Amino acid sequence: MRALWAGLIARADRGELPFPGDPSVSLNRTSLLSLVFGGFYGPAWSQLADVLVALDTGVQPPASPPVEPRRQDDEVVENPAQVFCEDYSLPVRDFREYAAHLNRAARIAPDMRISPLAIAMVASCLGQPTPIPDPQHQLRVAQNAQVLLGNTVHDPATPYVWAASTAGQIGRAGVLLTYEGWGHLTDDPPGRGPYGPRPGRAPARPP
Repeated sequence: MRALWAGLIARADRGELPFPGDPSVSLNRTSLLSLVFGGFYGPAWSQLADVLVALDTGVQPPASPPVEPRRQDDEVVENPAQVFCEDYSLPVRDFREYAAHLNRAARIAPDMRISPLAIAMVASCLGQPTPIPDPQHQLRVAQNAQVLLGNTVHDPATPYVWAASTAGQIGRAGVLLTYEGWGHLTDDPPGRGPYGPRPGRAPARPP
C-alpha cells in the first residue's frame, strides 16, 4: 500500500496523475492529498480504495468520485475561512518558519506529510489583522454548566488530544464521550450512532 501511495505522490509531483473520469484534470500533490483526506472524514474506506485503484490504473471506479473543482472565473469570491481566522491565532512570520512547520509535519506523518485542512487554514489566515478577536485561550466554564464533548480517537481534523485537553479544562462541568474509531463525525443518523447508552467509551464498528 505504501509503495502504491508513494508512486501516486511521485506521479502527482511530475504532473502525470489524471483525475479519474476526467483526463483533462491533473492532480498535483496538494489536490491528491486533499482527495484522500476527504475519504478519512466519513470515513469512506471502500470509496477511497476504489479511487486509489482508479488513480493507479486509470480505470474509472464503479461509483464516480466527485469532480475535481476547477478554478473559479469570478474576480471576487467569498472567503469562508474568515470566521476561522477570527478564532485562531496562527502566526507565521516568514517562509522559513512556514517551511519548518511543513518539515515537522512530514516527520510526524511521512505518508500524508501535511494536513491539507491545516495548511489551507494557515495560508488563508496569513496577514490577518491583529489582535485576533477570539484567539485560543484557557477555558472558563461555570461549574453549574453541563457540557457534553464527543470525539473519535482517530479524527483526521480535530485530534482526540484536543478533546481531552478541553475536557480537562472544563472539569466536572463536562463529560467526554469517546468513540474508539475513526472519522470526523461522532454520530450517525438516529438509532445508528456509535455510542452506547451512557457517556464513556464506545468501541469502533468494523469498517
